[in-house]
Amino acid sequence: MAASGSLQASHQVQRAEFGRLVNAGEFTPAFSHSDANQRFVAACIDEVLPRFAGRDRISVIDCGCGTGAWMEFLADRIGDGTGIAVDLFGFDLTPEMVAVAHQRWQGRERQPHLAEGNILDEHSYAQFRPTGGGFDIVFAYDVVQQLPRRQQWTAVETLLRHVAPGGVMMVFDHDCWSRYGIKMALKKAVTWYLRIPLVPRYYCNARYPPLNVFVAKMKRQSVGAQRQAANSTPKCAFIVDAPLGNG
Repeated sequence: MAASGSLQASHQVQRAEFGRLVNAGEFTPAFSHSDANQRFVAACIDEVLPRFAGRDRISVIDCGCGTGAWMEFLADRIGDGTGIAVDLFGFDLTPEMVAVAHQRWQGRERQPHLAEGNILDEHSYAQFRPTGGGFDIVFAYDVVQQLPRRQQWTAVETLLRHVAPGGVMMVFDHDCWSRYGIKMALKKAVTWYLRIPLVPRYYCNARYPPLNVFVAKMKRQSVGAQRQAANSTPKCAFIVDAPLGNG
């Protein structure tokens, strides 16, 4: 009960904080991620696309889709690079974010399937009822960090359960044991405890996951996994291949 209460409280904090940021104009339908992060995500996507060669269509779910910026980026990158049609799905914990994502896609011929949800809730995936028993690409960007640390590995396992056989899970986040992760932990501690604003206060809610530990856990289960670090951004990628018998 205590763990459940802690998770509920964490969700409430995140929902309220990101709702406030939307209402303050920090996140709008025109929001875009940095060029460096876009290049890193693009490079990682390009590495996994060959597994879908010969396919006419694949499904992509953005778990914690925010403004829909990454959904738009992924659809363009995959479509332009391969000609494969993309069925887009996305959910977010914050209803204001889902509303912004709807606005971003308003008026376009092809619409993504959007709803409220969170990465630990099975219904968040099941509500879309993808064909083939899962999604070909399960994508999450800066979402695992929003969970209490004891729930982060559970989130990873949940994400992986919803990858279609032969598909891939792609988690982009900061690593808590990277140089950047350690530096940010110190800045957040000073901001939170000493009230010296070295970072925006809502950054303090994030707990960067131990991505190398996650890779090791996957490998002990004989699951293909890797951690990739970017050259021009402190962001990392945790990429896991779904077994062909998954789902």
